[in-house]
Amino acid sequence: MKLLKIILPVVIFGLAIMLGKLIRNNPPEVSSRPSFSVPQAVEAVTLLPEDYQIVLTSQGTVEPTVSNSLVAEVSGTIESVSPTFVSGGSFKQGELLIQLDQRDYQIALTQARAQLSQAKAQYQEEVARGKQAKVEWESLNRNRKPTALNLRTPQLAAAKANRDAAAAQVERAELDLQRTQIIAPYDGLVSNAQTDLGQFVSRGSMLGEIYSVNSMDIRLPLTSRQQVLLGEIDASDEAPDNVSLQVSGKTWPAKLVRIEGVDTDTQQYNVIARVAIPAASDSAVLRSGQFVQASINGAMLNDVYVVPRTAVREGSEVLVLKDRKIIQRQAVNVAWRDANNSVIDSGLATGEIVVLTSLPIVANGTPVLATIDGVKPERKKRPEKSGGDKKPGNDKKQAKVGSSNDS
Repeated sequence: MKLLKIILPVVIFGLAIMLGKLIRNNPPEVSSRPSFSVPQAVEAVTLLPEDYQIVLTSQGTVEPTVSNSLVAEVSGTIESVSPTFVSGGSFKQGELLIQLDQRDYQIALTQARAQLSQAKAQYQEEVARGKQAKVEWESLNRNRKPTALNLRTPQLAAAKANRDAAAAQVERAELDLQRTQIIAPYDGLVSNAQTDLGQFVSRGSMLGEIYSVNSMDIRLPLTSRQQVLLGEIDASDEAPDNVSLQVSGKTWPAKLVRIEGVDTDTQQYNVIARVAIPAASDSAVLRSGQFVQASINGAMLNDVYVVPRTAVREGSEVLVLKDRKIIQRQAVNVAWRDANNSVIDSGLATGEIVVLTSLPIVANGTPVLATIDGVKPERKKRPEKSGGDKKPGNDKKQAKVGSSNDS
């Protein structure tokens, strides 16, 4: 028993050594496969020249083209106020907004007309007296020339002056009577109302502020670069609209009318866009103070190449394809870029193929698998396995089958 305990570990250890040598001398055969490098798949486009309309973006605040402060031109008590004369109220041209007490001015007009009638009568009387004086002088003094005093010429001139002054007083009284009515000069909106029924106002008192809705202006700041690409401004009525305003989900066509100077605070140019509004209504009117986004048609770039903004690397480089499969880095000049596109005016030629896929790190000569103008490339088929690549076990099995057939 003791001998077995000694011999058994020795036998196991010897068998382990023999098994290790057997495995080491007869390693398993591993079938080898050819390795293939898979090129990067990219999207590309063939370049063709085109004309590109630059669209400049800006934002601004709506301001009235025409606005007025209503001021009392005569004194009086406010007798009536239009229901539309409240802050935010809309009114039509010719509408009576405020009515002052007219009684004092009607009395003044009546007095002025009476004085005018008296002055006219005095003037007619002096005309008759002058004619009579001329007849009497000629009958009594045939050989002597009459003086102006003999013909009552000064009296006639004084009567004429009194008549004209009385007529002016009537005109002034009529004008004061008209001024007791504040009439809307245009279709508009009330931005600030400062009147109450029964309030006494004196000449020069502020009654409120209004503005016209027939047109509105928007001051749009532009950078110096944008101003260079703005193009010429044609403010004539025949010129087409060249600005699109977006506000509250609506789009308003507008037209650039002028360029202001440089803002000293922002160092930007201000251009004025004007939008014409045919009528004032709560549903279709731009309100003063609204914030709007603007798209401005700038200059037209001719014979340029337009690629997605992401296709331009580091601001001035694109990737082009040589032989439709090899990448080449190429410097270009970007004339304009916006949120989506880059417009290239030099550094490329018609027919070149530009890679659109963004590749963060790439070297010249890198092979790629390019889909050009939407056409996918043909993929090469991998070679089939040869008979020598079959596993040894399969060969042995075939040999056994063959030997059994021979028998």
